[in-house]
Order: sequence, then structure tokens, then C-alpha cells
Amino acid sequence: MGGIAIDIHFTFVLVLAWGAWQGWSQYGGVWGASYGLLTILLVFGAIVAHELGHSLQALAFGLRARRILLLPVGGLAQLDDNPSSAWQELLIALAGPLTSLLLALVLGGIVYLIQPFSLVGWQDTLLYQTPPGPVSALRYLFWTNVVLFFFNMLPAFPMDGGRIVRSAIALWGDYEAATVVAAWLGRIMALGMVVAGVINWRTGAVDLNPALLIMAPVVFLGAVEEESTVRRRRALLRVTAGEVCRAPASVASPWDPVTRKIVQGVRGDGQMLPVVVGERLVGIVTAQDLRGVGSRQDNPTIAHVMQTSCPALSSNDTLWVAVQEMTTSQLSTLPVVNGEKLLGVVGLHEIQQAARLARRRRR
Repeated sequence: MGGIAIDIHFTFVLVLAWGAWQGWSQYGGVWGASYGLLTILLVFGAIVAHELGHSLQALAFGLRARRILLLPVGGLAQLDDNPSSAWQELLIALAGPLTSLLLALVLGGIVYLIQPFSLVGWQDTLLYQTPPGPVSALRYLFWTNVVLFFFNMLPAFPMDGGRIVRSAIALWGDYEAATVVAAWLGRIMALGMVVAGVINWRTGAVDLNPALLIMAPVVFLGAVEEESTVRRRRALLRVTAGEVCRAPASVASPWDPVTRKIVQGVRGDGQMLPVVVGERLVGIVTAQDLRGVGSRQDNPTIAHVMQTSCPALSSNDTLWVAVQEMTTSQLSTLPVVNGEKLLGVVGLHEIQQAARLARRRRR
């Protein structure tokens, strides 16, 4: 939809099996298993709609939405571009929960017109404590979207609420400082989840809640990772590829034969060999390009295997642009050019070194 790929992680099969088993254990027989399987599909349908809300809002801002990945714990919308302003991030973060809320309101109204229900017994529907059927399935989907809305509005990373808090603060302040505030809010929430997962707030007695105890480290680590990522991005935005590029270990010309030395020099995935004519970059050769060359009998040259439409960095591109380009092209080293002239190459080593230097300067 809109050029957005929807990928399903292979472990999704385990979730389907779990749903079928839940339906079979609660209702029995093939019908019960089928109903359990249907509810899991409805849940992930709601998650896809939620993530499409994010992705389509990003597309509306001209950002590239690569794909939606469905995982056993939920969905993840992956964007190739970052929002250019706090307003964009705020609206993109809000789009997912608001999509879930809109679906909940529509489904709730439809179900209530068919069969009025109380808002008190939501656990019974989600825990398969109500008789299966078409109305129960719609009610299940209604409550799924309600839970998605409130869960994602929790003000902590990696939920949307953390990004909403961060972008709202960043509208009037520094983005990195806003991230720190949102990250610490997430840490506090994670600690609260641990306490709530161990102690029953009504009685004060020890009453373990596995769901909260599982979510607490996810929220805590999400806060730490988001803060680290933003600090790293800020550091890499201050350094250009031209400042840290190094001379390539070797280069090739289009008419050079593909030798064993060249194949061994581009062994690992992500490595590349610049191809030049004089000082002008005309292409690159990667390990992928050289696969199967040894079995050919026509003595190929570099021109036979090289990529002419290749990713390259301008000397003025920041290292954060380099990281994004490496992710897109699946290369760990990229050529750096000034016009068409090859200045050098930038790899993960230079990027990591620049990030470490920035951390030392902060300290």
C-alpha cells in the first residue's frame, strides 16, 4: 500500500499456533482453534492499520517509508528518512494511536448497535471468556484497538507516547534535551512497572504480574537505546565525510582482469572496491558482484562485474547521511567524491571513531 512492503517475521507462526491452542483449550475442537487463529489475525490486522497510520503520515511529508515488519510483540514501521522537524515527528507519532482510536470508535459503535455491551468486561473478551461468534470477533477487534491506543500512548520509549512527549518538548527546546527528559520518564515508568508487577496496589501483597515484569526491561532498554541513538546522531551530524575519509587500500580500473587478489580483497559482505579512470570514480565492485566469477571461463574484467550506478557520498555529506546510505545499500564502506573525483572512502571504523571522539569531548 503506497509502495510500503509488509514483511512478516518467521516467528509469527508461533503466535498463530499459540492463538489456535488458546481457542482450542477454551472452546474445544476445530471450531475453537479456528476462532483463536482468527482473533490473532485480527490483532495483527489492527497492528498493520496502526503502523500504516505512521507510514502514510510520513509519506504525506515526503519521507520514504520502507516497510512494516510484523513481529510477535507487535509491528514496526521503518522509515528511510528522519522527520525534518519536531512537528513532523509529533504528527507521525500521533498518526498510529489516532488510527487505532478511530477504528475502536467505529467498531465499538457497530458492535453496540448489533448487541449492546458493557465496558467493564473487556478482559473476558480478550481472554476468550465469552462465547465465540461474529459479534464476539468484532468486539475482540474493538478492544484490541482500544488497548493499542492506550498502550502506545504510554509516555515511554519505544512506544509512540515517548516520541510524542519528546517531540512536544522539542517544539520549544533542544531535541537532545527533550530526548533525555523522555528517556528518564521511560526509566521511571519501567521502575513503576516492576513495582506494580510485584506488589498488588490494592492489597499490598506480593502478586506477580508477568506481563508487567516482561515489559519493564523493554521500556527501560528502549529509553537507553533512544537516548544513545540521538546522542550518536547529533555527534555524526557535526562531522562530514570529507573530514574523515581515508585513502582506499586499493582501486581498480575497468579494464583490469578479475584476479584472485581482487576477490580476496573484497571478501566480506559490505566491502567494496572503487573503480576509477584517472581520478574519476566510475563504479564499485562488491563481494556480491564477485560471487561465481571463479567458475566463469571467459576471463572477466572489472568492467564485466562492476556497478556503474553506485552509492557515493559527497565530501559535504555528514556521517549520519553515511550511516543511512550504508543501511540502504548494505555496504560497510562507501566512496567519497568531490564532483566525480574520488577523494577516499569512509567505513564503519571512521564513523565509530568519530562517535567515540564526540563522547570524549562531551565528557
